[in-house]
Amino acid sequence: MMQRTTLNEWLQWLEGLHVTTIDMGLERVRKVWHAMQVQPAFPVIMVAGTNGKGSVCAMLSTMYQRAGFKVGCYTSPHIQHYNERVAIDLKPVSDERIIKSFVAIDAARGDTSLTYFEFGTLGAMHSFIEEKVDVAIMEVGLGGRLDAVNIFEPDVSVVVSVDIDHAAILGDNREDIGFEKAGIYRPGKPAICADPQPPQRLLDHAAAIGADLKLLGRDYSYSRMDNQWSFQMGSARRHALPMPALRGGYQLGNAAAALAVLDCLHERLPVGIGALKQGLVEVEWPGRFQVLPGGRWWCWMSVTTRMRSRPWWPACASCRLPKTVTQYFPCWRTRTWLPWPNWPRMNSMAGSWLALICHAGRAAPVLPRN
Repeated sequence: MMQRTTLNEWLQWLEGLHVTTIDMGLERVRKVWHAMQVQPAFPVIMVAGTNGKGSVCAMLSTMYQRAGFKVGCYTSPHIQHYNERVAIDLKPVSDERIIKSFVAIDAARGDTSLTYFEFGTLGAMHSFIEEKVDVAIMEVGLGGRLDAVNIFEPDVSVVVSVDIDHAAILGDNREDIGFEKAGIYRPGKPAICADPQPPQRLLDHAAAIGADLKLLGRDYSYSRMDNQWSFQMGSARRHALPMPALRGGYQLGNAAAALAVLDCLHERLPVGIGALKQGLVEVEWPGRFQVLPGGRWWCWMSVTTRMRSRPWWPACASCRLPKTVTQYFPCWRTRTWLPWPNWPRMNSMAGSWLALICHAGRAAPVLPRN
């Protein structure tokens, strides 16, 4: 057997370990995790959703870190380096840390094969346990019910939004997709749904298992006032909150979902108003309307496609991309977005895209985020 000494060697090996890239189901990955005989002793926050889950993870990570907690955060995919997926205190962990976890997983799995994502998910949680974090924030990769992240037991679960994504796997309607995402809810545990129109199957599943469902508009709410906003959940009220540093009016909904999580875990992980505000104004999430200064200003934007059922441009419009561009950069003459040459194939896979647009009004190629 070839000795793997670098992270790149491990990642190349992982790409060919399993017969398929995506293999939904928890039996194999749960078997390996149980063989490792380690369990988190810290709160676990699980975040799912068609859009917004990465932003919610970034806000939670920043607010908890500013409150003095050691925070582990697992997200996917990465932009440049694999280490971006596994962060502790807002910084990617080292190659050595990931390799140590990969070695432990490989030793425990026996002849059980795992996908690239499954192996990485176990590696992230193993790293958080070894590094003794105070809280782990885990972003679901695809759906929820059968996603590898769902083998862990969350203390709070969040479904940020429900729309048509990965239709070939999750279903071609919001009801079926909502049910899949609601699979991260647990009996008796806080289960937040930040979608203003939650699918009925999501509501029914939460009721059937006895989850402590928290709905936007019923159990918590937010409102904007000029350049500030307020949040309310039960008797807790927070006023004069700063706008999130992440651009886009829809980020208020993501911020409200993050604050709902803070309230649900307040007794175990108290976050003061100072750390909360600091987290909102200092949060960073690369590739989401990230402005890069230079000779001319550029803006990186992540665009999630909406499957084969909708053509690319309506999908872009439904993401409010043109509106948000003109809201934040009114002097830009943005006219056209050019898709990657293989966009029909990527669209059918519900891939993520990066649109790169310059203020001079010229269109640039849309690059896949990987």
